[in-house]
Amino acid sequence: MNRRYRIAMEAKMKYAVLIGMFSITGLWAGPINTYSAVTVDAKTGYAMLYAYYPLVTGCFNERGTMVSDSGGAQWAPFNPSLWLGYAPLRRLELTFALPYYSDFDTSNGFGDPVVQVKYQFMTAPFSAALHVWLSLPVGAENLTSGSYELTVGALATKQLGKVTAYANLYDTFSFPNEGPLISYNGAAEYDFNSVIGGFVELNGIHSAGEDQLGLLPGIAFTIGKSFSIDAGLSIPVWGRNCPAGLTPCGFIGYNF
Repeated sequence: MNRRYRIAMEAKMKYAVLIGMFSITGLWAGPINTYSAVTVDAKTGYAMLYAYYPLVTGCFNERGTMVSDSGGAQWAPFNPSLWLGYAPLRRLELTFALPYYSDFDTSNGFGDPVVQVKYQFMTAPFSAALHVWLSLPVGAENLTSGSYELTVGALATKQLGKVTAYANLYDTFSFPNEGPLISYNGAAEYDFNSVIGGFVELNGIHSAGEDQLGLLPGIAFTIGKSFSIDAGLSIPVWGRNCPAGLTPCGFIGYNF
């Protein structure tokens, strides 16, 4: 298994989470693995705890057969991640994320921290933003990618009544090890009322000779003006040499 590809897919799962929680006017629950192009209000801070845990290791191949991976406990451990963010200016967000890995055996410790910058440059007829994040290879041994990873992405968001559509496209470059890795996400969210919403996501990653495509349906709850809770189930649809699995995931968020 390509180590960088494994780490990148884990990173995509845990890092493509936070920004979709917030609207321009406050906290709201949204897709788990797809970013919104809408930034939070200036001088607004937020914190979030996100976690996932795979129930089934492996992925479906092009024939619809589940392909297992004997090293599943190493590449997909229990992973709570702490997020802290702040918007110093209008349409600008800064975020710091620190993941923790545990397979309840030999692999336990902090992974590579990530620094993110998002700038929203368009608000009509749809919202659009530039998203850049840098992964620093300072995590614990066997839990780090071993290289600096720069990710540049374009985000788009469009609201149509109670339905909000999202689209993401990213390219990740690794220094000094390997070439680019492309990832893409799309999501649709429906607000049943001011408290409960539902969503479905399509998440994919492409690298040389290795691909993954999955669906993630979920439900979102907004509690008051500050708290948000999301829960979903990541379902592998198609893959080639990909470490994927049936994976419950979710987060608890708080803005201040």
